[in-house]
Amino acid sequence: MSSFYLLHQVGKVASQTLEARIRRATGNSGRVERHHFLSEHGLAHLEAICNLPGIERDGADSVMQQVAVARSVRQDIMRREPGRIDVITGIREPLKLAIAAFFQNLPIYCPWVDYNPDASVKMAAALIEFFKDQFDRMLLRKPASTFQEALLDLKLRGPEPWFEQEFKAFYGIDVHDLPMSGTDPFVTFKDGRFRFLLYRTEHLPSAIVGLLEAIGLPGGGSLENVNVGAAKGYTHLYSAFLAHFETTSSMEDYYLGSRFYKKFYDRTSR
Repeated sequence: MSSFYLLHQVGKVASQTLEARIRRATGNSGRVERHHFLSEHGLAHLEAICNLPGIERDGADSVMQQVAVARSVRQDIMRREPGRIDVITGIREPLKLAIAAFFQNLPIYCPWVDYNPDASVKMAAALIEFFKDQFDRMLLRKPASTFQEALLDLKLRGPEPWFEQEFKAFYGIDVHDLPMSGTDPFVTFKDGRFRFLLYRTEHLPSAIVGLLEAIGLPGGGSLENVNVGAAKGYTHLYSAFLAHFETTSSMEDYYLGSRFYKKFYDRTSR
């Protein structure tokens, strides 16, 4: 039976880059799947937000296709021999992840943005205010009334809810219990029918050789970035946003005060 590499990811953790590198290392002989949601809760939520106002028909069809593929992958997983699936998952500092995720689908909830480099500072100021307003709305935990609000909630909530509601729900594993130090680029462990590798996105370029070898693949060759925000059409806007962005006290409490941040990124709490 061929190898099965499952990139089960929160998003914006270089998963497309890693997928491309794994496919190249396997010579396209192994099976590689990349999914954000596989749990019943996660897939049901995707189905639900497709019924909200504001989503285009082709967008809803695309999401529902992703759900159908994910359900098929779940069935395949259950048919696999235990210990024959490598689950690869990335972590990233919560606020950095939220900002990167926010920019990923910007045209859906900010169609008014001007991407002209000459307007980047002005647009960045407007986006910062929009980000802060949407973050405050998310904190109220009210049900989203539109598809755009639902998508923003997924983008801005950070990694901890995903690891609790998706990863823990699907595998029965709490990543906060893992013995991963602040200097470890990745950790590996086995549990049940899966072999796991949890990596730090910020260390991926320097750790790629060891990471590939840890899942039984040749580690030679370079890591070619795929789907990198800084290389997209909004690079000037993204840079201006980061240069002028200042966290609010509520953001510090939510992102930097989270259990996830304290476990993986706050060295003062160790």
